[in-house]
Amino acid sequence: MKTACNIPVLNEEATTCTLTIEAGDQGLSLLWFNDEQQAVKGLVVFNFEAQEKSSDQLSALINSYSELITKAPKLKLFINHSNCLIVPALYNKPEWHASFLELMYGEKEGMKIGADEMNSENCAVIYYLPSDIQAYLKAKTDSGAEKHSNTTILNTYQEEDLLYCQVFYESVKILLRKQGQLCILQEYRYSSPEDVAYHLLQTCASHDVKPESARLRLCGMIARDSHLYDQLYNYFLDIAFIDCPAEIELQKELAALPPHFLTHLIVLAQCES
Repeated sequence: MKTACNIPVLNEEATTCTLTIEAGDQGLSLLWFNDEQQAVKGLVVFNFEAQEKSSDQLSALINSYSELITKAPKLKLFINHSNCLIVPALYNKPEWHASFLELMYGEKEGMKIGADEMNSENCAVIYYLPSDIQAYLKAKTDSGAEKHSNTTILNTYQEEDLLYCQVFYESVKILLRKQGQLCILQEYRYSSPEDVAYHLLQTCASHDVKPESARLRLCGMIARDSHLYDQLYNYFLDIAFIDCPAEIELQKELAALPPHFLTHLIVLAQCES
């Protein structure tokens, strides 16, 4: 496990912030957001190694921040496990969800199944989630519900033509829309910048999109002066970062980070519960 950022909210500000938690097999993020001030007051991000058992890591980390979690007046929980499928409305029957996930990913011990209806896309997002983490956090949410991060991505990025790439520590999440139609939203593991370029190029090739004409938009853990960015720039001419909104105020230490590092977490924090 690696610490990417450890700037928790101050104790005296914890009771004024909505806490957004994103928990997945690649890591855990906690973002404290003051809705009234439109300000990020704290951020904690831990990345898991590929061989680590994420449920054990999540339990230990959440327990270590339990005091600050308890103080939050409102909590939003997002699941970001890669064991996730988008199911067309025709096949969206709750009694089939387990079979679909087991067929694709195998049976997962200690996991429950979540499902988010996506009426705008005429589909549903179904996914595994750790039952112990869900039970612990769900008891503290005022809405009594969780969502998959993919649901918010689909709701947020609805441009006619878009190749979206969110970069994590050892994985990337790729969304492709072509002529207003959803083509794919999938997470891929990578070990080198060349792997990321391959996944993006394969996504384009599979859906008859020319890389030189694709609108590639990036966020997450990628720097402009990096080998990864240079690799992507070799193939994609229309490439840019998705920065967090200019009106968002960042805590002093967080303001030193590139603004696109926080974009996806701020999108989660600002979405409707």
